Amino acid sequence: CLGESNRGYLELRDCDGLKEAGERNDAQKLLAEENKDRKALYNEITRLNTEQGISVSTVESIYALERLRRGKSGEVFQLPAAGPDFDTVKQSALGQRLGANCTPGNWVTLP
Repeated sequence: CLGESNRGYLELRDCDGLKEAGERNDAQKLLAEENKDRKALYNEITRLNTEQGISVSTVESIYALERLRRGKSGEVFQLPAAGPDFDTVKQSALGQRLGANCTPGNWVTLP
């Protein structure tokens, strides 16, 4: 039910496992806490690298790609948007395994 977005954050996806409102609310609270921690980390990395001119969105993308690279079978990820990052994924072994599902921004379950 949880997936890693291409922006470096967790997202709650539609699934049968969280049909009950209470369970869904609990999951959303945990998700918000995790994403708050991630945002703080990304902001701190950006602050420490001001001389290099690194933006928060750059850090988010780097972390999203690294999580995708380290992803395990059965985990859900959103592929990068069209551009160099997506091209790298498409040309990788993962991109080959995903086949026709390897499209920009698509949500996939890793094989």
